[in-house]
Amino acid sequence: ALEKAIGRSPTYAKYHCTKGRLLALENDYANALDSVRKAIRMETPTGNASSYSLRIMQYQSHMVRIQARSEIHRLNVQHARMNEEVDKMRSSLMNNVEIIAFFSGVISFVIGSLSLAEGATPRGAAGLIVILLGALLVVFNCFSLLLHTETKNLPVRIAVFVVGVVCVAGGLLFVL
Repeated sequence: ALEKAIGRSPTYAKYHCTKGRLLALENDYANALDSVRKAIRMETPTGNASSYSLRIMQYQSHMVRIQARSEIHRLNVQHARMNEEVDKMRSSLMNNVEIIAFFSGVISFVIGSLSLAEGATPRGAAGLIVILLGALLVVFNCFSLLLHTETKNLPVRIAVFVVGVVCVAGGLLFVL
């Protein structure tokens, strides 16, 4: 409707100012400012000089509001990008912590297995090693659940937890 009105009265400045305000609502700030500037250029000081001054002041007020909206929009976009970067950094940090925990667990498993197998019977040593493997799976899986609260890999985590519990139970059967 506004474009139709501008087509009928292309020199009516208030239509161009209104167009600028509507473009600002659509986040098209550059064109919005251009439309308001066009309205200011089109405005003529006919009739009462004070009404002309008021119209110009009103257009400039709209320009300031559009510029403020533009700046707020830019800052919001920038803030969203920064939040994405922070989330990526947190995810990377969690992955690093998880890798360190995994390798610590593997080293503990190797050292513990060697210590357990040293003085035990082969059946008892095998049972203790299986128990240690199950405990490692359960602990690592619980640690992973604490670090990653999303549920996208939950079935896999539950399966690993169950395998760890089965290893512990199976190892106990070997030892006893």
